[in-house]
Parts: sequence; C-alpha cells; structure tokens
Amino acid sequence: MSSQMGKWLPYLGSALLCWFLAEGASRIIWRQALGTSRSALIAQRCAVFTVRLCHAVGAVLLVLRVFSETGWGMSGAYDETACAHLPAADTAIIFSLSWSLWELVSVLRDVDNDTPVTVLHTCIMMSAQACVLFWGPFKQMMCVCLAMEASTVFLNPRLILLELWGKSVRSTCLFKLINICFGSTFIIVRLVMVIPRTYVHISAIYQHGRAGDISEWAPCLGNSLATIDVVLFFLQTLLNCLWGRMILSAAMRGEKQH
Repeated sequence: MSSQMGKWLPYLGSALLCWFLAEGASRIIWRQALGTSRSALIAQRCAVFTVRLCHAVGAVLLVLRVFSETGWGMSGAYDETACAHLPAADTAIIFSLSWSLWELVSVLRDVDNDTPVTVLHTCIMMSAQACVLFWGPFKQMMCVCLAMEASTVFLNPRLILLELWGKSVRSTCLFKLINICFGSTFIIVRLVMVIPRTYVHISAIYQHGRAGDISEWAPCLGNSLATIDVVLFFLQTLLNCLWGRMILSAAMRGEKQH
C-alpha cells in the first residue's frame, strides 16, 4: 500500500489544488455576472454547484472510456478478476477522489439540513475510492459507482436555477425539463442499472467468502477490505433507494397538484 500511496498522492494533491482553483475562478465569474446587487453567498453557492457540475460531466466521460473497454460488467468477469489492472479506471478514480476531498470541505463550509446525508455520501464514496486506488481491487465496479454522477449532471443546473431565481423558477419550462432529466437519470442509472450490477458484485464476494478463499481469489483484497466493500455498497444502495423514494414522491405530488 505504501508504494501505491507514494505513487498516487502527488497526483491527488495536484488534482485537489485544481479543484480549489476552479472554485475560485468560478466564484469570480459568478460575482462579476451577478454584480454587486446580488449576495456574495449566492455567487459562492453557484460557484460550488458549477464545480460539482464540472466533476459530474468529467466523471461520466472518464468512466464511459472505461466501459468502452469493459462493458457494464453484468457477466461478473471483472468481479472474478478482482485485481485486474485498468489504467483508464485509475484516471477516473483520481479525478473523483480528489474532488471528493474538495466536496467534503465545501459541504462543511456551508452547513444546512442536508449536510449530514451529504457528508455520509461523500465519505462513502471517498473511502471506497481510496481503498480501490491504494489497494487495487474492483476498479471496474468503482467506475460503475462513478457512473451515478450522470444524475448530478442535471441536479446542479437545477440547484443553480433555484439559487438565482428562487421557487418561482419551478413553473418555467426550462426548470421542468431539467427536473425531468434529473429524476429520470437518477432512477435509470442509480436504481435500474447500478443495483443489479451491485448484486452481481456482492454475489461474487459472498461466494468466495463462503468458500473461504478470498485471499487466494483476490490477493489485493483480503477479508477486511471485502467486509468494508460490502458495508459501503449497502450504505450507498440504501441512500440511493431513499433518494429515489423522495424523487418519486415529489413527482407524484407534482402530478396531483396539476
């Protein structure tokens, strides 16, 4: 692990610095665009949402590059070859792990009612990515998790619109379109696509755990990391289901109001 940390830490540090620089540049642009009449807090929040949007787009593009080589992985082949070397996946994981560190700082800087859940989600993803990057198991499955950022591509424009124009923007066609894209992408990617893939992944770990040959099957994994892997996936799946329920409930309430 120490050799892997020595290899990746300089890249992580450089990428993390770039995220903070991107936030600073975005803040300056938003303050100039909004003028002095608008709150500096609005400009700061719009800058944060812009950086999150950049990460979401970048992460999706990077994992699509991985999937062009591996596919979605429903056959379980990349779970059986747990320690497979995927250089394209390394790039995606470094990109997203450095962003997760920035995200944790940005969330704790602006505390609201959603902060505990957001911190939990960020810590889950950060822990999983660190384990994969420094120890090496299940890189293809980590890219499946990063594909969940597809819904965030639409979430952040939605948040920017709400920040700029408040609840009145909800009645506009643009907001409704973005809202539909966000909800649809969340349900399709995070629930319909990721949950079955997670089942395939967990099944492979369960089968080898039951046989007692995890260390032989995946030398880069071991029993401890296998347990952490299962726990993190359980927590993330639970969060996705809770968020999905909230999205569906909000959609049903909207239909009843119309």
